[in-house]
Amino acid sequence: MAQVRKSALEEAAREAGALRAIAADPAMAEVSFFDINNAGAVLKVAEALLRGELLLAQDRIAEGLAVLREAAAAEDALAYNEPADWPLPVCNDPVISCSGVTLEKEHR
Repeated sequence: MAQVRKSALEEAAREAGALRAIAADPAMAEVSFFDINNAGAVLKVAEALLRGELLLAQDRIAEGLAVLREAAAAEDALAYNEPADWPLPVCNDPVISCSGVTLEKEHR
């Protein structure tokens, strides 16, 4: 996400591809956090969030919003834990808040 925020979109796309490959590894479902959430479920949030941010940065707004909704749904599917297994709430991020992302994008 840092690469997206720095507008280094080619590097961000490479990192997104690497994250996608890791998230797709079936072994991630076997790694759990205190038997509450597994790494596959947490990585699903991370992968969709990065992909959504990248799409928004590429001015592919409709696609980006759809993918951010996927990220929010994946985050909502995680079992509650403190501290949270995924520490970056999808809809509370000031740049991509689910309610304000189009407004933010229009004012860039």
